[in-house]
Amino acid sequence: MLGKLIILEGGEGSGKTTLVANLKVELEKEGVKVLTTREPGGTVYAEEVRAALIKKRENSAHYPTPLAQLLGFYSARFDHIEKVIIPALERGELVLCDRFELTSYAYQIYALAPDLHENFVLLHNQVCELLRPYELMYVLLDIDPEVGVRRALTRSDANTSFDEKNMDFHIKAHEGRQMAKSHIQSCFVFYTVDATLTPEAMVAATRLVTNI
Repeated sequence: MLGKLIILEGGEGSGKTTLVANLKVELEKEGVKVLTTREPGGTVYAEEVRAALIKKRENSAHYPTPLAQLLGFYSARFDHIEKVIIPALERGELVLCDRFELTSYAYQIYALAPDLHENFVLLHNQVCELLRPYELMYVLLDIDPEVGVRRALTRSDANTSFDEKNMDFHIKAHEGRQMAKSHIQSCFVFYTVDATLTPEAMVAATRLVTNI
């Protein structure tokens, strides 16, 4: 029996990482085989790409362009899919992934470079070809971006180039996540969970909508 991929998406401070960890603990108590991973990341190469792409730089001219960012994130993504996600799904495991394509669209396309939309579509179609045999779900953790950013800035790991973006960027990215659904629904099912719930309630709500 093939496994299932559930992606937890949402803006800064929406509680994705905590929800992934809590779901893993609860499901493993019930005997479910769970693999948790993240994007960008998940493999040695992808983590190296992540470090380069999200690094804070003193000179704004030294940041990669939106196209370079998009291609870099997808380079990491394909390595992650082929080396980690697909093998786990073939073993029949439940894969919980912290972020995926929704963030790529929200950040690199909608918020930064709408003219790269066609590039995104081409890359997304290849992702669908790789993952089409499996059950694929997105859980979008919905939170007002101003509330989420205030939460995120209290974290000890709030030290990336995206943490220093202004509020207009985060509001734009929030809109972009909603828009992205219409572009990637061909192979994914979408659900929404209120990210202002308690951690326990978020676990319960996620399990309810995804039937896990």
